[in-house]
Amino acid sequence: MRALLLLAWLGSPPQEPAKAPVPGAEALKRAEGLIREVFKDEFARKDPGGRRSLARALFNQGRETRDDPAVRFVLFRDAADVAAEGGDLRFALEALDQGVLLYAVNGRDQRKSLLAKARKSALAPEDAATAVEAYLRIAADEAEAQEFDAAAVTLKEAEGLAEKLRNVALVGRVRSRSKDLPELKRDAAGLSAARTALASKPDDPESNLIVGRHACFHKADWAGGLPLLAKGSDSALRALAAKDLANPSTASDQAAAGDGWWDLSEKDPAPAKEELRRRAAFWYALAAPRLTGLAKVKIEKRLGSVESRASAGIDLLPLIDLKLDLLKGAWRAGDRELHAPPSGQGLVQVPYIPPEEYDLRLVVRLTQSAEVNLGVALGDLLFIVAVDGWWGKFSGVELIDGKSFDVNETSRPGRFLKTDAPNSILCSVRKNRLGLEVNGEVLLDWPIDRKRLSLTPYWNRPRNGTLAIGSVLPYTLSRLELIPVTGQGRPLR
Repeated sequence: MRALLLLAWLGSPPQEPAKAPVPGAEALKRAEGLIREVFKDEFARKDPGGRRSLARALFNQGRETRDDPAVRFVLFRDAADVAAEGGDLRFALEALDQGVLLYAVNGRDQRKSLLAKARKSALAPEDAATAVEAYLRIAADEAEAQEFDAAAVTLKEAEGLAEKLRNVALVGRVRSRSKDLPELKRDAAGLSAARTALASKPDDPESNLIVGRHACFHKADWAGGLPLLAKGSDSALRALAAKDLANPSTASDQAAAGDGWWDLSEKDPAPAKEELRRRAAFWYALAAPRLTGLAKVKIEKRLGSVESRASAGIDLLPLIDLKLDLLKGAWRAGDRELHAPPSGQGLVQVPYIPPEEYDLRLVVRLTQSAEVNLGVALGDLLFIVAVDGWWGKFSGVELIDGKSFDVNETSRPGRFLKTDAPNSILCSVRKNRLGLEVNGEVLLDWPIDRKRLSLTPYWNRPRNGTLAIGSVLPYTLSRLELIPVTGQGRPLR
């Protein structure tokens, strides 16, 4: 059973969303010629500083280019290659991931090729550590595809780099994953058998346990795995799953749910430990703002030690094309920014269908009081989260029982967005709960009741299930990031 948990430690490989096809050879040749003509002087520089500067220029141009798929593809591809040549592997991988997000390429092979190019020159220690993490991600993809021999080779590459770094902790992580691969290979058939058994015997305790553990600890699919664990043969996991599924709403009960998963992580072997702790952190994050004293200190220390599942989320701003996504108002695109209309209301569709559970992070800057609206999607359910609505008087969710955010139970009076300074907004969307923080202050922790929510016609968008950004009076949006929690979303184009 231990081997089934390996990928929880490696990280959860994303599912492949629908993507644009790779442009044809003629289109790519045309794009390459155009890009080298425009950036002729920059390409002539071969020094590391020049390479890094060119990589960023190509990347930024790729974010701005939306009307020529071939040019955009080559811009991100070349940005990754040039950054690797300039000794900036972290940025190279970021550029590569942007291309992988948008186009139907083999992300695993792309990363391997990029790492091979980067390793032709001496890697700085920070880049070598980045390379190890990238190899671990590739190995996760290979193990997910049950290509265990390939995963073993990839982990060997990671181990060699970690040894050169003399990083004992990193070497230990890689060796632990390599050690578990043979057992994972043997148990893959057992997982398949358990799934087959559930099809005819949905209440079989052992099969529920095997598939439930795989869903939660391997796929990080807690929504799908918890009901299975609640019917499984492991009594401790069954009790914890039941407590989690009860969706506790008080800070003390949320902290207790987190403690249960944390305590179990102390007993489980290494591969499951971090995923169990991440689930504990899910509940701790909800409880912490309403706790005080040592209970709060304990939780904050534990939160600080939890390894994040992803170092960064999905940058949604480059996906927005105002020619296609502008719905209302005179929005304007700037340099990696969106500017809300100078007067009245505005609405932009975000061409991305989010997963079942996710976080949205925004950074906005205001020159005067303005209302920021988030068009949230929870499957086919659409609703609005307003920040500083009614000219800075109320924040909340609408519509609830047909009532707007200024008069329903989520209404939070007061102004929370600062002028002439960046404001951070975090909206946490869960299957049964919605959280909202502004500049670190918790404004909402509301148990979602799907039957009570509805949408005003103004907020309708052409494609159901997508996100949206709205405004009343001007502000500048400089960051729009989605962090998947359960499952993966997909871009519309």
